[in-house]
Amino acid sequence: MRASISTDGIRIGVTDHAMWRAAERFPRFDTALIEGEVRAALQEGRVARTKPPAGFSPYREGLYAWTPDVLRCYVLEGHADAYVVISTLRADATSGPRGRRAS
Repeated sequence: MRASISTDGIRIGVTDHAMWRAAERFPRFDTALIEGEVRAALQEGRVARTKPPAGFSPYREGLYAWTPDVLRCYVLEGHADAYVVISTLRADATSGPRGRRAS
């Protein structure tokens, strides 16, 4: 897992699973950008508890943070000292590689 703290004091970790899913669902996307996208979503209020924005299938209970264009949605676990990104979702969950449903 990759983790960091920036000047805003928010600690964000990104699991290997979240990076793999991002690479699978967004083939030319630089997974190093996940942390920054999540940080911006948290700062700008693009976050929801228990339910992702329209167009995404629920992954599981947790926190969801998404990009301004609502193309990517990240599933987060909130901990006392950090947020951990555990998966990356694509807006149309049924149109992933080889027609598999998002997981």
